[in-house]
Amino acid sequence: MLLGMGIATLLLSLSNNYTLLFVVLTALGIASAFVFATLPNIRSEEQSDVIDVKKQLSQLIRVARVPELMNFYPIMALNGVIVAFYAGFLKDLIDDSSSGQSDDTVDSRVTYVFLVLGFFEIVSGIITGILA
Repeated sequence: MLLGMGIATLLLSLSNNYTLLFVVLTALGIASAFVFATLPNIRSEEQSDVIDVKKQLSQLIRVARVPELMNFYPIMALNGVIVAFYAGFLKDLIDDSSSGQSDDTVDSRVTYVFLVLGFFEIVSGIITGILA
């Protein structure tokens, strides 16, 4: 989220083209998913230079079907709904509180709010990992 907001700030400051922002962030998401899917298995004894994508994807699916993780998926989905809700709500809230200011000023304030939220989301994830 933090990286996405940084890219959004850069792209929207250069040009106010939301289609370009959507394409860039979608490509970044697809590329990161592909890199994640092709990570080598660190538990294997043998090291090979050739990465078998089908084998890696089947291992990823097998890990995703672990019962402990299956219980976690609804929580992740609800977290996505919450993030989507407050992302839309905060934009309207900042827009209403910034009456008489330009759209660029409002967009930069929204970006700063989301950058701070993303940073503290990372910090809270680290603290939760330590406490768990």
